[in-house]
Amino acid sequence: MKRIAQFYGLIVALAVTSPVIAELRNVPGQYATVAAAVEAAQPGDVVEIAAGDYDISNVRITQDRITIQGAGRSSTILWVPSDQTGFLVLASGIIVRDLRFESRNTTEAKYGLVTVYASGELELSRIETVGGRNGLHVSGGSLWVTSSRLSASQKSNIIVTDGGKAWVERSELAESTESAGIDIWMSGSSAQVTDSVIHNHNQSGVSLSEGGSARIFQTTIANNGYHGASVQEENSRLDIESSIVTGNRHVGIWTFTGAHATVTNTAITANGSWGISRTENSGDITGTMDVNHSLLWDNRRGDTEDFILSSSNVQADPKFLAPDNYIFALLPDSPAKGAGRDGKDIGLYPEGYATAFVLPQQVDQAKTPGVVRRQPAPSRPRGRKLALVIGIEQYSVANIPKLKYARDDADDVARFLTSKGYSVTKLVDATATLPRIRTELTKLANAPPQDQIVFFFSGHGSDESDPLGRGRGYLLPVGADADQLPATALPLAELQAVVDNTSVERMAVLLDACFSGGQKSVRTGRQGIKTPGEKDLTGGLVFGPGKVSLFSSRDNEPSYEAAEYENGYFTYHLIKAWEEGYQEADAVYQKIFEGVTQDTDNAQHPRRDYDRTEGVTAVY
Repeated sequence: MKRIAQFYGLIVALAVTSPVIAELRNVPGQYATVAAAVEAAQPGDVVEIAAGDYDISNVRITQDRITIQGAGRSSTILWVPSDQTGFLVLASGIIVRDLRFESRNTTEAKYGLVTVYASGELELSRIETVGGRNGLHVSGGSLWVTSSRLSASQKSNIIVTDGGKAWVERSELAESTESAGIDIWMSGSSAQVTDSVIHNHNQSGVSLSEGGSARIFQTTIANNGYHGASVQEENSRLDIESSIVTGNRHVGIWTFTGAHATVTNTAITANGSWGISRTENSGDITGTMDVNHSLLWDNRRGDTEDFILSSSNVQADPKFLAPDNYIFALLPDSPAKGAGRDGKDIGLYPEGYATAFVLPQQVDQAKTPGVVRRQPAPSRPRGRKLALVIGIEQYSVANIPKLKYARDDADDVARFLTSKGYSVTKLVDATATLPRIRTELTKLANAPPQDQIVFFFSGHGSDESDPLGRGRGYLLPVGADADQLPATALPLAELQAVVDNTSVERMAVLLDACFSGGQKSVRTGRQGIKTPGEKDLTGGLVFGPGKVSLFSSRDNEPSYEAAEYENGYFTYHLIKAWEEGYQEADAVYQKIFEGVTQDTDNAQHPRRDYDRTEGVTAVY
C-alpha cells in the first residue's frame, strides 16, 4: 500500500490545522463519575467506562466528536433516577456504544433517558434502554440507532419532535407501557426504520401525527395493543415496504384526518380489526392510501374498510412457514410467490425472519420460546475463493467527476486477496463497464455453495431512486451518465439479487463509495452523484447468514480519499485490519470504524450489515 511521508492535515476552507491527538479517559480509573469524564473530554476523545453501575443524572454533552464506550450492555449500566434527566446531547458527532441506560428508584418517570436536542447528533450502537418517560427523545437533533434494544418506556421508546430525524436499523423496540414504539410528530420530524422489530407496545407500534413522516422497510410490526401503524392528521405520511404487520389488537395500518400511507410488498395478516382502514371512528373517510403488491389475510373484521384493493394485491393465506414462531418464509405453494414487485415475495425477507424478537447475541436461542435454532450446515468439500474487485477513477462522461485513488484501492485489495489464495477478477477504469460487471456478477451468482466470494467496489455511487421509485441507489461503472443512471449504472437492487440468489454460504460485499450527494473536499471526498430521490440506499441491502457487507459511510455522508495513504480511508483501514490478522467481521469492522472516524474527525462513519446470530462470520 502506498504512503506519502508528509502528513496532509485536514483542510477546511483553505485553513490548515494540526492533527488533534485523541485522549482516552477512563471511568472509574481516572474519573470517579461519568459526568466528570464527559466534562473533561475534548473533541476526538474516548470516554471508556468499565463494567459497573453509574448515576448519569443531568449529564450534558457539549463538546463535539466524543465517543463513550462501555464494556457491554449487560456490564456497563448508566442509570437515572426517574425524577432526573439522563444524557442531554447538545453537540455533534457523539457516539455511544456497548452499554445500557435504565431508569430507577421511582415508579413514574418524568424525563427521558437520552435527549438529543437542537443540532445535536448522536449515534447509538449495541445499547439497551430500559424505562424512562421516553427512552430516547429527539427534539430537533439527529439520532442513529443500530443493533440495539429499546424497551419498557413509560411513553414511547423513541419520540421524534421539533423537526428531529431518527434512523433505526437492526434493532428491537418493545413493551412501552402507555404509548407507541416510535412516535413521530410535528411537521419536519421523520424516522426511517430498517430490518427491525416493533412489538408489544400498549398503543400503536408506529404513531405519526401533526405532519410527522416515517419510512418502514423490512420490519416486523407485531402484537401491539392498538394499531400496527397509526397515521393521523394532515400531512402525516407513512411509506412501508417489504414488511410484516401482524397480530396487532386493532387495525394493521390506519390513516385518518388527511394523513396518507403508501404500502408496498407488505403482508398485513391476523390483526384484531381491519387489515387497513382510512376512516374516523364516526365512519367518515378522511385518510388516503396507496396499496400495491401486498398481501392481506385473516384480519378479524376484514382485510379492508372502505377501500378497494387493486389487482396487484393478493387476498389469500400466505402460507408462512411457521407464523406462530414468527418465521415468515413462504411455503413452496404460497400464492404470494412471484406476486410481488419484480417477482419478489410479498413482504418477506429472503431467508424468512426466524428471530423476530431476538437481537444478535442477546439471549440463548435454545432457551427462548418461539425462536427456531438453526442447525449448523453440513460439512462440504473446500471450494474456491473468488473475488471481483472494481476500481474506477477515470469516468468517461463529463458529468461524473474523476477520482484519485480508486484504482489504487482495487490494486491493493486484489494484491492482498491474491496472497490469501483468491482467484481475483480485477476491473479498473476502461474495463469496468456495466456489461462486464454484470457478466462477472452472474458468474458469482452461479458459484456452488462451497465457494466463498468477495465483491469490492471503489468509485462513485448515486442516491437516485430506481425506475420503480425505490431509493436504493446505484454503483457507477466507467460509462455512467448522471443524467441517465437507470440505463447506465448498476442498481444496488441488482447487487441485492446476487446476494439473495447465490447459493454460496460465505460472501462479503465491500463498498468504498459515497451515496450522499455531497461535494468533494480537500480530503478528496468520494462524491455521491446528487439526483432527486430518497436516501434509503445501502440500508436497503439485506444480508442473511454467512453474508457480510461493510460500507464506507452512512448514506448522508461523503466517503473520503486520503492523500496521506493514496487510498480511500475505508480501504486503507480495511487492508490494515486484514494485514494485522483480523478476520472476523466484528473485529474487522471495529478496526475500520475506529481508524476512519479518527482520521476524518468523525466526518465519515463506516457501516455494516450481517447476521451476527450465526457465530463467527469471516470477511476473507
